Amino acid sequence: MLSVNLWEALTHVENKKSKRSLFTDQKNILYQKSRLRYIRHSTSIMKSPRFFLISLIFFCMAAGSASAVTGTDWFLGNQQAGFQARADHTSVVFNDRMWIIGGTNSATIRNDTWSSADGVIWTLVNGSAEFPKRTDAASVVFNNRMWVIGGSSGAAGLNDTWSSPDGNIWTLTNASAEFPARSLHTATVYDNKMWVIGGWTSEFKNDTWSSPDGNIWTLTNASVEFPARSRHTTVVFNNLLWTIGGFDGTYLNDTWKSGDGNVWTVINASPAFPGRSDHTTTVFNGNMWVTGGQDSGKKRNDTWYSSDGNIWILANASPAFPARYSHTSVVLGNRMWVLGGSDPAGNYYNDTWYTDSPSTPVVPIQLDSGSGETTVQSSVKGISHAGEPVTFTFGKALSPTNPVRIESVTVIPAQSVTGEILCLVKDASRDNHPMPTGLNVAGLAEIDMVWIREDAIREGTVSFSIDRNWLEGNKITPASIVMLRFADGKWNELSTTFNREDQGRDYFTVSLPGFSVFAIAAKSSNQTLSQSNLSPTASPTLLTVTTGTPAARLTTVTYVVPTHPQPSPTTLVIPAPEGPVPDRGISFDLILVTVAVILMGIIGFLVRRWWIHRQNPALFRK
Repeated sequence: MLSVNLWEALTHVENKKSKRSLFTDQKNILYQKSRLRYIRHSTSIMKSPRFFLISLIFFCMAAGSASAVTGTDWFLGNQQAGFQARADHTSVVFNDRMWIIGGTNSATIRNDTWSSADGVIWTLVNGSAEFPKRTDAASVVFNNRMWVIGGSSGAAGLNDTWSSPDGNIWTLTNASAEFPARSLHTATVYDNKMWVIGGWTSEFKNDTWSSPDGNIWTLTNASVEFPARSRHTTVVFNNLLWTIGGFDGTYLNDTWKSGDGNVWTVINASPAFPGRSDHTTTVFNGNMWVTGGQDSGKKRNDTWYSSDGNIWILANASPAFPARYSHTSVVLGNRMWVLGGSDPAGNYYNDTWYTDSPSTPVVPIQLDSGSGETTVQSSVKGISHAGEPVTFTFGKALSPTNPVRIESVTVIPAQSVTGEILCLVKDASRDNHPMPTGLNVAGLAEIDMVWIREDAIREGTVSFSIDRNWLEGNKITPASIVMLRFADGKWNELSTTFNREDQGRDYFTVSLPGFSVFAIAAKSSNQTLSQSNLSPTASPTLLTVTTGTPAARLTTVTYVVPTHPQPSPTTLVIPAPEGPVPDRGISFDLILVTVAVILMGIIGFLVRRWWIHRQNPALFRK
């Protein structure tokens, strides 16, 4: 009996072992199938278009975040440049180089000159120039020479003028110019003359002086409309003089403009940026930029920009460079630079910082007619926000026989534009357009916008100029010049404003109701233009732009643009640059972004695998 029971017990145990083994085998098979399904599923996901699209989106987001924004992103050029740390110096751009002249670090006043082609490597040109040591002076480039005007010796103000063709040898032009000795003033070049504006003598000044040669100075206005001040800035922008901010016992942030240096108009008595002195103002990328400065002992490093002097937009409240004042700013190539300066703590800097311009420069386009005449110009601008003016700068002759020159076109988008906008300006004098009758026509110009609908533009303005020789040869005064727009089969007169004469050209501005073919003509003082029907408005035509590169590589893109009576589509060829084009290779930033995206994918895959391992450890048993 015992043996039978023992046999039954052993048989029962063996059966249980067999069942357990069978169950374990079945479970392992299920685990292996599940693991295989997981591997296949993961592989299919990675091969799927959706996975590729998501990866591409992350790549584009990373690439977009890596791109620099003008005035917002600043980069260090040199933490300790070759020149000694200083403030209250002057800077200009001359012969494709940046220059630093004079200045002080409170202990030493200097009269040295330094130059750099890239903002990184600086070369001492003259350790002790012929002009006396000075601070708070002003410098300009005029008639192929650099000029140093006035300033302070540390003991008294100066009113001497010095010039140099190379930054090394300096020549005294006038030891005691007609304007009172001063410092903390500004100087600029406008209307083919040098100008000295405001500053400090023994009092704040708001006088304006000009000189055609740096020797003889003429008082233009002893007391202009803006309050007397020092430590302000002056620039030339859109063919006008601008004075911004400064100090008159209080810190100012007003903006004023003038077309002649005599009569000044306030554009904004208190714009968005805080009042300040010892800041810089530069013209860059179609805007005026205010950078840094101080008010009530507070140092600043904010950057603001404006396309009209009225509305100012904050680009960056605190960029990468330390807050400072009494620095200088210049523009060289596609970069705006901040050089040196000091702060209320007594620190003096000899660092250099820059921000890049993302905009595309003006590209001349040659008409494919074998004539070799440049008859079309283009300008491209990047991302634009609704209500912010976008200015396309041209300023080149449309053709050798057309006395009209389109200087700039400004548009205000009614909605934000995330891509690029292309503006084309073309000489239309030879396109067989119907001419206005009874007028002396100077020339025709066609202005078109590409990559933006015309109804997406709130308003537009064009600035143009006419050769003074044409006016005098036809005995025409600037007051008789009008611009006409061809629309709805007729010529329509536009309100035309004469701005000024400068270097043999007369400058005008016109508000545009739309883009089309424009005629610039002269009418008599009592003449009313008839809007006679000439021909029906043509349907949109094709504008074909061909980009040429070396090795006969041609890329042709055809745009449908709103055009006007025109015999046939026009083919334009962008000339290839002379000489070999350097192989730029793959962008280093693109490589970094690509590596980052790959690493993110690998990390995500490993984290996912770890999580499944944690939840189902049996899947990964050998």
